[in-house]
This record gives sequence, structure tokens and C-alpha cells, in this order.
Amino acid sequence: MFIYILKFVEMLYIFIMTPVDEWFSGYFGMELTGQNANVIGMILTVTTMITAYFAYYCKQRIYYISLALQLFAALLTSSRKTVVAICIGLIMLIFLKDKSVKLLFRMLFVSLVIIAVFYAIMNIPQLYLAIGRRFESMLNYLTNSDVDNS
Repeated sequence: MFIYILKFVEMLYIFIMTPVDEWFSGYFGMELTGQNANVIGMILTVTTMITAYFAYYCKQRIYYISLALQLFAALLTSSRKTVVAICIGLIMLIFLKDKSVKLLFRMLFVSLVIIAVFYAIMNIPQLYLAIGRRFESMLNYLTNSDVDNS
């Protein structure tokens, strides 16, 4: 729990110390921490999964605020691996909770949220500049065999 609190405070520090006009640059937290975007993103992935566990499994609703902030920070890192890992992790958390009829509705809800986030990434100019263009280049690579630098 101590490590989680430490990483959450670190994320808040990055938000506070990074000027708002640099949040959507695609390099969120890199200059301040000196770490690669993927490293920052994977740290955020782990803390996001811990937060989702406390919010969803332990029914501590206050963690949903932290979860939203962590998801936003993960998007701003412009790490595709992070976004994919968080989506898969959230799906697994929901799937592993129970296998009742409610599971279908939960999966449908998560799928709709993922589609909404992807739509937002591709259509909101600030998010598109931060990560959407990287997803677009990845999709172009997968469909057209274009070269991707990543």
C-alpha cells in the first residue's frame, strides 16, 4: 500500500509541476522524471490496476476519482502499450470477479467505455496529438505494412 501511495503522489507531482499547455504534448512526465514514456506508462498501469481493484472489488468508491486521474495521466504519456495494457487489465478484473449473468452487461459496459475512449482519442484534438496519431500509425502499420518507428 505504501508503494501505491508513493506512486500516486508522484503522479500528482507530475500533474502539478507540468504546465497545462504541455500535458498534451505526448511527452507527459518524461522531462520531469527523466524516464521513457513507456516506463511511466507501465508504472501508471500497475497503479491503475491496484486502484481499480480497490474501487471495484472492495467497493471503496473514493478510488474511482483516483482511477479517472490515473487513466487520464496514462493517456497523456502517449504510450500505446499502456493504453492496451490498462484496457486488458480492466477487462480481466471485471471478468474474474464472478461468472453470473451480470458479466455480460459488465463486459458490454466496459466495451462501450473502451470504444468511447478510443473515439475521444481519435477525435479530440489534444488527445489526438498526445496519443491518437501514434495509434493511427500503429493501425496503418498493421493494415498497410507501413514502417512504424516504435
